[in-house]
Amino acid sequence: MRAILPLLFLGVVAASCLVGAAGTLPPFTVARWVNSTPLAVDALRGKVVLLDVWEYTCINWIRTLPYVKAWHRDYAPLGLVVVGLHAPEFEFGKRADNIDRGIRDHGLTYPLALDNDFATWRALGNDAWPAKYLYDGQGRLVKRWVGEGRYDEIEAEIRRQLIAAKPGTQLPSTTTEVTSFARTGQPSYAGITNETYVGSDRREAGTFTLEGDWRSGRQYVELRKGTGKISLPFTAGEVNLVHPGADDNASGVAAVLAAAERLKNGPRGRNVAFVLWSGEEAGLLGSSAFTAKPPLPLDQIAAYFNFDMVGRLKDNALQVQGAGSSPAWSALATSANSDPTLKIAVQNDPNLPTDSSSFNQAGVPTLSFFTGSHEDYHRPTDTADRVDTDGIDRVVRYATTIVSRVADAAEPPAFAKVEPQTRGRGARDGIRLYTGTIPDYASETKGLLLGGVSAGGPAEQAGLMKGDIIVEIAGQSIANVYDYTYALDLMKADEPVKVLYLRNSEKRETTLTPRARR
Repeated sequence: MRAILPLLFLGVVAASCLVGAAGTLPPFTVARWVNSTPLAVDALRGKVVLLDVWEYTCINWIRTLPYVKAWHRDYAPLGLVVVGLHAPEFEFGKRADNIDRGIRDHGLTYPLALDNDFATWRALGNDAWPAKYLYDGQGRLVKRWVGEGRYDEIEAEIRRQLIAAKPGTQLPSTTTEVTSFARTGQPSYAGITNETYVGSDRREAGTFTLEGDWRSGRQYVELRKGTGKISLPFTAGEVNLVHPGADDNASGVAAVLAAAERLKNGPRGRNVAFVLWSGEEAGLLGSSAFTAKPPLPLDQIAAYFNFDMVGRLKDNALQVQGAGSSPAWSALATSANSDPTLKIAVQNDPNLPTDSSSFNQAGVPTLSFFTGSHEDYHRPTDTADRVDTDGIDRVVRYATTIVSRVADAAEPPAFAKVEPQTRGRGARDGIRLYTGTIPDYASETKGLLLGGVSAGGPAEQAGLMKGDIIVEIAGQSIANVYDYTYALDLMKADEPVKVLYLRNSEKRETTLTPRARR
């Protein structure tokens, strides 16, 4: 998987107590509300309001959340209104599917105002995440707190304002969360490295170095090709990265774990091992290390099954690749499918740009499950909200049927060697250049059959469309996806190349200008 790193958090922002610029609660000018109808400032008169400025990926805010939820739980019935004002630090935080998933994951039930344009943020005079503003029953600012900590002080002020707003109010005991905090206190972050950003917008010179061919975006860095390294000296307990890669290949990891859950019980004729690899796109490093120094003799491994990108089950179509590595696979791949709506496309070549190749080269029969490429492949848009989780379950049910039959068979599947069709190790798409093509990997048509083209991409601009078959590009004959990948390595960004392709058996010509990936 190519590294795409929008943000890197290090250390913690210590709490401080400041008075905000806005002396009264400003009107809410926001994109939408969640968990509440829109709240008007006048309707909140007589209520004590705690306005929590948050961002759903901010580790500092996440550590304050148990206290905010506790205050809502214990004091809302007594007149406290907690309002979460979400202001997105990064562009992906403006997407409704992302923030809605964050709200669910964090279990937020109090009113939330989504301030995508920072209108209310500016009206507050705010300048940090997280920040908490406490307003009295008349809408006047009592105090502002920035960052983590001081939870005992915040709760004490909430209690005072509730009594002031409604004298005689019987308050419960201090929340258990704040009572525990008062005993232990705020951790010391002296000497901890401050947070830093790798994107060009907020990068601080000298905080880290990049080795390799990287492209710097406003909010992320992206490895264009080959291997790369981010070197960052730090003092902290942990480092948090944002690296979208939901289909490639978090979906495969999820499938392995789900398969283990399905197969963990019941007697088996053979043991089943579940292994997760790293370094695939850097050269099959994990799987190659396993086959080079196997923990058990390779001739005792009956078969290897690979899940690489199984999160986009489009049109109910699943590709089962590598069937040529054993004469048993084609029949088994068909008979194991009990789902009448699942379309199985069996592809023979086992010399794939994925970890199954390490085992194929070691003489082990392999099958690889793959739901196909798409326009989010190797891009920051490969996010979890676009993964078909029900589809992953269907793939796992089908695959574990095959695994069970192989495990319980009297004889292991025989191995068959298939000579590679490529001039070098290919990839499922060019990782250096962006052409906007979406190959149909299930096809064994001579040439590169396009399963689609990305909207606005170079292929669409060149007039290419789904169903076209590329037979030559940049002077290189294209017989399969491997030839296409080889040709990409010879091309340069922003330099037009001639493309010959077939449309309805008619040979045509166009010019395509590839771009560097963003």
